[in-house]
Amino acid sequence: MTSLSSVERSVLIALMAAGKPLRESADLIEKLQIGMKASHRKKLQDLGLIETSSAPLTHSLTDAGSAMQTDLFGPLTEPPKNVDQADLSLAIALQDIPTFSARKARLQQSGAEIEQLALAAEGVFQHIRMAAKKRRLEVLYEREEDVAFDAAYFDCFAEVKEGDTVRVKKQAVVRKTGDGELVIVRGVAEPVGATMP
Repeated sequence: MTSLSSVERSVLIALMAAGKPLRESADLIEKLQIGMKASHRKKLQDLGLIETSSAPLTHSLTDAGSAMQTDLFGPLTEPPKNVDQADLSLAIALQDIPTFSARKARLQQSGAEIEQLALAAEGVFQHIRMAAKKRRLEVLYEREEDVAFDAAYFDCFAEVKEGDTVRVKKQAVVRKTGDGELVIVRGVAEPVGATMP
């Protein structure tokens, strides 16, 4: 596969997920906050992966761009061959707990029913954490923590280099092994100072 930057891959993934053309400014840059620039557009066009119409700039996948789906999603979403479905499900649940908890905290001012929901959800989360611990699964870093970018652990939908400071938006989940760790699910990070929807 041709070497694409994280921004260029993000544009292709967004177009695949949308299943329709997307406007560069309103959809890709503002709504999805993908840091697309003219150089990214030109490279994707030159490779024959997107077609662009003007007024406003709107991108759509070509047949060649659509054919890259396996190349793009394979490394991003497929777990390693030796990861079973239970580990993958637990890893995804562990990633989603902080998001749910943050939203739950905002709702807790709404009254007793929300408080009961919060208690029930915390019980479920505790069981997920215990099951993950028995399977030696751990989350790396805290949500919103600033860390050095490492592509082995994180995806980033903006242009970053190894070692750049990024903010954890979704934690990576790993299994501790005798000789290191196995990444079960990569997390998501953003450059410090950027915001994600």
